[in-house]
Amino acid sequence: MANEIRVSTSGDLLTANILAKELELLLHQKPFALDLMTFRGDVRGSGSDTIKVRQIDQDDIGVVVAEGASIAGNTALTDASYTITPARIAIKRTFSDMMGIVDSTGLIDEVALARYNFMAIMKGVHALFATATQSLTGTAGTTGVDMSASDFFVAQQALQSRKANGRVIAHLHQEQFNNLQTDLRGEVGPWQLVPAVQEALAFKGDNFKGMLNGVEIWTSDQAPDVNAGADHGGAMFVKGAIAYAQGSAKPVQMRGRSIAPGGVIYTDVDMNVDSAEESLVTNGFFGVSVAQAAMGIKIITDHA
Repeated sequence: MANEIRVSTSGDLLTANILAKELELLLHQKPFALDLMTFRGDVRGSGSDTIKVRQIDQDDIGVVVAEGASIAGNTALTDASYTITPARIAIKRTFSDMMGIVDSTGLIDEVALARYNFMAIMKGVHALFATATQSLTGTAGTTGVDMSASDFFVAQQALQSRKANGRVIAHLHQEQFNNLQTDLRGEVGPWQLVPAVQEALAFKGDNFKGMLNGVEIWTSDQAPDVNAGADHGGAMFVKGAIAYAQGSAKPVQMRGRSIAPGGVIYTDVDMNVDSAEESLVTNGFFGVSVAQAAMGIKIITDHA
């Protein structure tokens, strides 16, 4: 037989590919850092680009004074402060009018791209937060060694020793949590009988992995590399250890600005009539600072 009609021999009769109607998402990490930090205000209309937060120590102890005796001396208030300066985080996308015409995904328009840009700004804030965790006081874990249950206890006990009470959070890289799970499998002793330890082996989810010893465990691929990439930089801290501030923009309709009522992140659209292109620039002004370094501790363990 010859001249059979087959796909392999009918190139001129077929297009090279046909696109499926569905749009699939690649692997990605959703940012969640705002929930782990304390909000300290907005600089809009304040007359300054910096917020200064005042702090005071209430840990003074009164002394026993004998009847008729004078107090030995005056005790001054112990105070401190930290500052947060919101700075610009931005992302730009440019597309041609022709691409907007032929697009079949629904993504190549101002509104859809602005939504994607919003997530990118939030990931930028998360990066600031992840970097700030590496300025917390002290370190649990050992460089080049997988994270273990012992590292978890060292971090938790350090916070207990410092009287850092409140909502305790662990921010770990996925690899650190995987290593912790592996170590929990071999845990022998009273702790292995605690339901939370057993549940930690089965926790799944995008970001929040559950509770262990009363500590919230969150994982993120934005936990930074440290020690020249040899280790991951996780942390355990009490909410309030790290704070953020923002600068919300004023709505400007005449320039094609898109901003939700009461929103902080905004998108400006610019049209280039010469090249028949549109550019979208999305901006957000955020700042992150360590409020009390002793309210947290770094967890430094092996990268892989």
